[in-house]
Amino acid sequence: YMLAFDIDKLLVNINSVTGEATPSYILGGAVLARRLLSAAGHCVRIIVALRDPCSRAYSHFNMTADSNGTEAQKKRRGKVAGKTFDEIINDDLKALEEINLHPKMDPKNFESEYLSKLPQGHGSHSYVGRGLYALQLKRWFTVFPRSSFHFVFLD
Repeated sequence: YMLAFDIDKLLVNINSVTGEATPSYILGGAVLARRLLSAAGHCVRIIVALRDPCSRAYSHFNMTADSNGTEAQKKRRGKVAGKTFDEIINDDLKALEEINLHPKMDPKNFESEYLSKLPQGHGSHSYVGRGLYALQLKRWFTVFPRSSFHFVFLD
């Protein structure tokens, strides 16, 4: 993990800040959080950018339904091809209903029954599930203290 960063430049200036970003990390739950802890230790600070879940889902759909892009990008979007936003949302709601989603659901069950069954490639999945921030963050909080997190609301 650390090889992804130019460590020599970072060591010269101890005030340097570096990082990486992807909207998929939050979905990684405790497994990804433990990997990050192992690679970077407790000194990490995690910035979580949250959006209005409905706006986020529609933006996500527009990205994955876009007919422009490389052949590889279009191939990864295959699950979405030809489906409407309503169809995509209804598919995801059905998957969440099948696991008996409820506000007090154990985040481990959300991860094992829903997230772990999603395609592991490009994000053409979990349009509703990605907006269930509390369930995703609870798993991160089992690895890092809440003081490690800074939340930014984008909408």
